[in-house]
Amino acid sequence: MNRKQYRVQSNAVFSELYSTAFALTPRFNRFLGKLAQKCHGSVALQAPLKGIGRALEKLVLAPGVAAKFKEEGLEAVDATPLVDILRGSLECPDFTEIVFILELLVLLDVEMGDPKKAKQQGWDLREFQIRIIHLKDRFTTPTSGGWADAMVNFSFAHGDDTHLVM
Repeated sequence: MNRKQYRVQSNAVFSELYSTAFALTPRFNRFLGKLAQKCHGSVALQAPLKGIGRALEKLVLAPGVAAKFKEEGLEAVDATPLVDILRGSLECPDFTEIVFILELLVLLDVEMGDPKKAKQQGWDLREFQIRIIHLKDRFTTPTSGGWADAMVNFSFAHGDDTHLVM
């Protein structure tokens, strides 16, 4: 499914976006933990919110932003492209478990998933139903830092009017 239009934050104000990410952290970590419980040998690796300095650096270094920032201050910075403030990962023992986790994420997706099957597996869809937004295969092309993984952007489908992309 082409969901590129969802791969932006709905809130352009950095301080509000950061505050929303902070408020959603416990829910995100519960979700990560529940995924790890479902996958034999997987470990949930909770991460702190992206550092404010690094997050602002990513935003301010975008073309044309530095001049606008100098002129108008922090309010001139558009935070909508910052989709990794709230993050975490699952460490899997092998590719079989990675595929299983990806299948679980699809099962929980608001459009592609199977709500009946998800409920049978014990998922609380009001809390954990998601909208998968983007999948990046970094096994085929690892990052310059050597990361080889599958990166998934998603938002919670319910209970978050901002639809924070994490």
